[in-house]
Amino acid sequence: MCRLLSYGLCTLLLLSAIGSFGHGLRIKGNSYPIEDRTAIDLFHFRSSFQHRKLLEQFTFQFDFRLDQPQGYGNLMRLKLEAPNKTLNVFCRKLDDGRLEIKLVEEGLDQLGAIFLDPKNFEKDQWIHLLLNFDLGQQAITWHVLDKILVIPFPYRTITYNNVFFGKSDFSIDIADFSIRNLKVSLDNEHLTFPLRESSGNTIHALGGKSLGKVENPIWLINESYYWQSGRVIEMADAGGYQFDAANGRLLFFDRYQLFELDLQSNTLSNHRFTAPLPIDIRLGTSFLRQEKLYIYEVNDLPIDSPTIVEVDLTTLRSTVISTDFVPMQLHHHTGQPTVRIPYLLFGGFGNDRYSNVFLSLDTQDGKWDTVATSGDRIMPRYFTSSFYDQRTNDLYLFGGMGNDAADNTIGRVYRYDLYRLNLDTYRMQRLWEQPWSADNVVPVRNMVYDGISSFYTLLYPEYRSASALQLYRFSIDKGNYVALGDTIPITSEKIKTNANLFFYPPLNTFYAVTQVFDSKEVSSKITVYELKAPAVSHAELIQYASVGNSRTGRWYLWIACIAAVASVVFAVYKRRAKKAGQTVSVDQSPQTGSAEPFALPLSNAIYLFGKFEVFDKKGVHISHLFSSRLKHVLVLFLSRYPNKGIESSELSNLLWPEKELTSTKNIRGVTLNQFRKLLANFTGISLVYQDNHYRLQVTNCFVDYLHFKEAYLSGEGSGPMSQAILSRGKFLKTAEHELLDDIKDEVDRMVVQVLQQQLETDYAQGDYERVIQVAKLCLETAPTNLEVFQYEIQAMIHLRQRTEAMRRFEHFSHFYQSLMNESLPLTFRDLEKRRS
Repeated sequence: MCRLLSYGLCTLLLLSAIGSFGHGLRIKGNSYPIEDRTAIDLFHFRSSFQHRKLLEQFTFQFDFRLDQPQGYGNLMRLKLEAPNKTLNVFCRKLDDGRLEIKLVEEGLDQLGAIFLDPKNFEKDQWIHLLLNFDLGQQAITWHVLDKILVIPFPYRTITYNNVFFGKSDFSIDIADFSIRNLKVSLDNEHLTFPLRESSGNTIHALGGKSLGKVENPIWLINESYYWQSGRVIEMADAGGYQFDAANGRLLFFDRYQLFELDLQSNTLSNHRFTAPLPIDIRLGTSFLRQEKLYIYEVNDLPIDSPTIVEVDLTTLRSTVISTDFVPMQLHHHTGQPTVRIPYLLFGGFGNDRYSNVFLSLDTQDGKWDTVATSGDRIMPRYFTSSFYDQRTNDLYLFGGMGNDAADNTIGRVYRYDLYRLNLDTYRMQRLWEQPWSADNVVPVRNMVYDGISSFYTLLYPEYRSASALQLYRFSIDKGNYVALGDTIPITSEKIKTNANLFFYPPLNTFYAVTQVFDSKEVSSKITVYELKAPAVSHAELIQYASVGNSRTGRWYLWIACIAAVASVVFAVYKRRAKKAGQTVSVDQSPQTGSAEPFALPLSNAIYLFGKFEVFDKKGVHISHLFSSRLKHVLVLFLSRYPNKGIESSELSNLLWPEKELTSTKNIRGVTLNQFRKLLANFTGISLVYQDNHYRLQVTNCFVDYLHFKEAYLSGEGSGPMSQAILSRGKFLKTAEHELLDDIKDEVDRMVVQVLQQQLETDYAQGDYERVIQVAKLCLETAPTNLEVFQYEIQAMIHLRQRTEAMRRFEHFSHFYQSLMNESLPLTFRDLEKRRS
């Protein structure tokens, strides 16, 4: 019990810091070819920092994490102009296992070294490093973790040239490491680099200013948005899983064996029981307490057969605890071990009935007892999620579905409410009920509490076979919520299928586990997914995607305005389409607690502008079902729409040019069958075969490319609908293949023409704010278009944003020269003269 309490408190304290962790950037070092190694030029776009003279205080600090055990190579390189010196922070692992971090004057001498013992590190250990030039004291103070070294530095002032991480000039011996929380102080001027970019080669200071340039980066924020699929456990017999937070492992079990996944080492071990467990496992429900795994079945077993078994995780010996059972099956109940009650269970479904009963289990005598509560009544339900706060001895319950009569035959309602049961007084209080305008969803069995004010859970529409789990964070106070991360696929076909959410503080990682049963509900596949904390929303992921300066907020506001206007226009379009026999649906977003209208549909829709996204006819996000090959097939057919299509042999030559035509028949047939199956998820789009040609037939499926092209050809390319489509980003932004070059060139030409016409109109009307935003949209497609760039700068000058315009000009000038290998053929002064 003491261990449970101490680890629980540690977990809560660590979880309370989830929001404080940054993201960062992984630097590819010696384990990669030289041309693939990361290079960071921190003040590449430095404008006002250039030629900074006579610094008296110069401080760097950052966290770093070694991603390869040998840890050999440079971490940071600092070039000074006066004195003319280059200083390196170098790392290497010594023969005795210690880690040496040393400061050297490049090519001359070692200035000092600090030694660390990796045996004291956790996996993914972040090390804080601070380097302070105190020129008043003529010394460098160097901190690495808790070690401090003072190094003489006989200079009163310095002038820096630049700061580099990773590869720089001839310095190519680079440690494989990650960096985060980078801060630089130049006398009284302080710069913070959050390193929260998700793509691109620009590093932004806090506030959005573009300062640094990076080559070959790996942005860590993506690990906080995209779930990584890890271990897959195939269970031939009915079984289950459990999270052992105290020992950092996930356990998977059936009657014959126990699998153990060590989260620190990511190793999976298999232990056979000396004798099969003396319980007929049906649902695989379980909990952990004091190094013991308790596997239980509440119902659906023969009278007098074991219903609760204790497994000693040290010896793997099993003991029958009880043959006690409850009167009804309780599918998808929730439960938690507590300080005073070994295990407290709530809710569930069975025998066409819903439950709102609390049941306590005594692990000594194996008896289930009903727990009476006072205060607010909770509706009978199942698919409820819970967490236990041992500091206050409160059990929290969230969501689920059922009805007040507890009778499944009269239908069900979904709840998005939070209850708190105090286990000292057994008084129940309903804290809030959140209105829900999106599709109905249910939570998984467990919630993760951050220890302060919020909880996390996974929600999904359990009534859809091809479903998807979405992580949400809810505030405990008011129920405000936000969707975080990408979705996780789950096949929700059988009632035994389940999912759960856990958090492991030492690795700062969320773990989602899905268990999908086969048609006979005996064997199952368990999949483990990982997501680094802090989990981020889609808006946070793309915060630097379109704009590299402090005007980001205005940029998103402009897009929101376009979306609002477009929603009205689209409503009119929808009514007209309905009259013409065409139906187009518009959903609402579940991202926030309020129902926000969207101009573009989130069901029966395919998006090729910006991020590739596909929503089936029920609104399920199924982009993950499209492999790269199937994306190419989709775009190929769309590029020929509405013409005759693609002849069989031509299709083979396009997709498999390296193969003989006769050898592609089978693979072509398999690919097209897969494609047809995907199209079956939509209405109003299909693949037809006629006159030896395959072609798409599209009636009422929303495809952004087709709508934009139609609007362009009809002269409506600047309409609100098109603007909403273009605001998603560049066409086929992340798709690179020679098959797609023609359609990309065609669409890029149309986009630039539409946006340039819009620029001319907006500039003539004096709408300079909009000119800036449209110019940025256009430059995403045509990044070196000088005419568009001139509109952007002149609009900024009209708005009296001269300083910001100069920074933007310098940024573009560097970019243009690096891409075109020639200087920008105009000056800032030229643009100032032309503004009228």
